[in-house]
Amino acid sequence: MSEPLLVVDRLGVGYRNRAGERISVLRDVGLSVSAGESLGVVGESGAGKSTLVTAFLGYLRGGSELLDGQVVLGGHSLFTLDQKALGRLRGTRVALVPQDAPQSLTPTLRIGALLDVALALRGNLSAADRRQRTEALLASVARP
Repeated sequence: MSEPLLVVDRLGVGYRNRAGERISVLRDVGLSVSAGESLGVVGESGAGKSTLVTAFLGYLRGGSELLDGQVVLGGHSLFTLDQKALGRLRGTRVALVPQDAPQSLTPTLRIGALLDVALALRGNLSAADRRQRTEALLASVARP
């Protein structure tokens, strides 16, 4: 079996409350995702879902801090990378589709236009190449 694409090992993330005390919201989280697998994250409001999935991007939300563990994506420990290296991984190897789609997606734009913008930001593709890649991406997720 091949190496997992994403490994979360003993991850701990916390926030400081108004009194300055550290409150742990994620403790000893461990998981791995291999090629072809999907991961769903569900739970009650305030359970730490958003904190967890933003950690998959090597991102700590405002006021949070890494308490323990690591997130490894494609062999790179995300919390040890500089911002430039993280930027190269985000949107190419890992991306987040937020749970609040109405705030993230513009209903007046077609999905192809949104993909084109993402491709334009992440590469040196010509408009024709971006269109071809967009069509291929859409075809890959088409369901009968």
